[in-house]
Amino acid sequence: MNTLTQSALQYAKRGFSVIPIEPKGKKPLIAWEQYQTRAAPANEIKKMFGAPGANVAIVTGKISGLVVIDVDSEAAKEKLKSIVPNYDLDGVSRTKTGRGWQLFFAHPGTPIQNRAAVLPGLDVRGDGGYVVAPPSIHPNGKQYKWEVPLGDDLPKLPVELFKLITEPQEQTYRSRFNTAEALNGVEEGRRDETCFKLACKLRSADVPQEMAERLILEAARNCDPAFSEKIALEKVARTYAKYQAKDNGARELEFWPEFLTAKDILQAPKDPTRWILDECLPAGGASVLVSKPKVGKSTIAADLTISVSRGEPFLGRMTRQTPVAYVFLDGPLTDIAETFVKLGLRESDPVFIHAGTAPSDAINWILATVKDKGARLIIIDVLQKLCRFSDINDYSEVMTKMEPLLDMSRAGNCHVMTLHHAKKDSKDDLDAAIGSTAIRGLCYTYLFAKRLPNSNRRILSSDQRGGKNLGEVGIGFDKVTGRLRVEGTIEDVEIEEAKPEIIKFLEAEESEITEKEIRKAIPVRGWIVGRALRALVKRGDIERTGQGKKGQPFRYALSVALFDGQSSLSSPKEGVLGGENTGLESEINGKGVANTSENSSPRRSGLAQDKQDSNGLAGLESEGWEEIL
Repeated sequence: MNTLTQSALQYAKRGFSVIPIEPKGKKPLIAWEQYQTRAAPANEIKKMFGAPGANVAIVTGKISGLVVIDVDSEAAKEKLKSIVPNYDLDGVSRTKTGRGWQLFFAHPGTPIQNRAAVLPGLDVRGDGGYVVAPPSIHPNGKQYKWEVPLGDDLPKLPVELFKLITEPQEQTYRSRFNTAEALNGVEEGRRDETCFKLACKLRSADVPQEMAERLILEAARNCDPAFSEKIALEKVARTYAKYQAKDNGARELEFWPEFLTAKDILQAPKDPTRWILDECLPAGGASVLVSKPKVGKSTIAADLTISVSRGEPFLGRMTRQTPVAYVFLDGPLTDIAETFVKLGLRESDPVFIHAGTAPSDAINWILATVKDKGARLIIIDVLQKLCRFSDINDYSEVMTKMEPLLDMSRAGNCHVMTLHHAKKDSKDDLDAAIGSTAIRGLCYTYLFAKRLPNSNRRILSSDQRGGKNLGEVGIGFDKVTGRLRVEGTIEDVEIEEAKPEIIKFLEAEESEITEKEIRKAIPVRGWIVGRALRALVKRGDIERTGQGKKGQPFRYALSVALFDGQSSLSSPKEGVLGGENTGLESEINGKGVANTSENSSPRRSGLAQDKQDSNGLAGLESEGWEEIL
């Protein structure tokens, strides 16, 4: 076993996720996105490092409990020391790279983005990144080495440094283009942009093209690793062909961004910080949650708020932990506070709530809150009272008043969710929102909550531009935590709804009934009735006779087991809120049972009440929603 493979296994044993890198290079030899969320076991690592001379890289971020600060010059090192004057950086575990150092810190638990040039010469490798580790070989032929070896525990990020690397991008340090730094070469990830800007700078200064080509080649060769000389010369040629030199105090050339190639896009690592709610609510985007009154959209939004503030899953999907700001414009503080309290709000939760009216300059007010509180999820309850539409059906007005919300989400790198009412007389579908279709069209994610007809069951679904749609699912309250949970697909919910209706129907019948007759009597889809029937038979609540053939169809009746109080309907289900025995068992045991029609009605009447209380989803769902709304 070679040295690099042994090192990879040692890093993995420590809890780091590792991947193989090309020999004397920095590019992964494998599709490595999966190792951002799972660490490879030893047998997999041995196979991955089968290529001779493959370098080893450590995946940074939460998966490895690691954040690396990449310092590529003495000047950057001194600047870093000045930011944390009371912190002993010399004791931090670090490696020696080509021209600088990599400092290893413990991951704080909060998502840390990969950032280039947070300060000149200082980069951050966090969630979704990786660093080449000793004893790998640098492209210049030198070996990566530990100057300060890894200790038992990694040090925490200094407070000042944590604030610097987690500030919104627009607030981070910016400086004028550093020509000397460009000529000395920059690291991978900055080479393309830096060479382009250097070419623009030389053209602006009216440097002869031949001289510019020599300088750009020098910069390309000094990069780490060396940048393509062909591409560097192409940048000079395009810049000199397109732009005029700066003349008579004219405005300096603007640096236009270049388009990414297909290769750039395919090789770019996935950004684990893109989603506030995994594959549903993106950072830098907006959503709208729509429902009719009293369906529970504020409850859903409040539960989402608590989940995101703690970094806990919401309805089975992972969240990105961040402070949350909830703007409640639909009533007094006591209304929304009561909802949060019932859902288990804690003093330690980074949740910020405003109730009342919004100021006239609401957008800047909310954006200031984003920056001040560090909130990356903003919930506005409700949309109409923030935007104050004069005609909510006017497409142009809706566009004009909602665009600032979208701009705010991009500027603050946050997600803005607005709550909105559905038309009372509308069908329960995705087009039920009051007002112009622009409301739905402008948002990345459209969430819709509804109540099943003649039921207390709630259904939630989504329609999204990307990510993964939330199919129609039943949602209710967990008995233990009091929080929302997924209780199955809409079909699962409809089947559960059909079961007590079937029982109720059979109670009134004196003889066995065919499935066809039951389907006619129960106002739901026929196949739902069939599934519910089979489930009740399997559970022992209904008996089935017949052969299921033409002329001899299956026939159904209440199970004999009910006479002994042994049915699964005769006692509360696990997870039911407030479920209790309704007296059926005591009535049966006290009176005895005779197989006569006179005794069948009281028995069945008791059963009807009992199955309503002990149906797991029905009891849980109805009591939970009625209590919290």
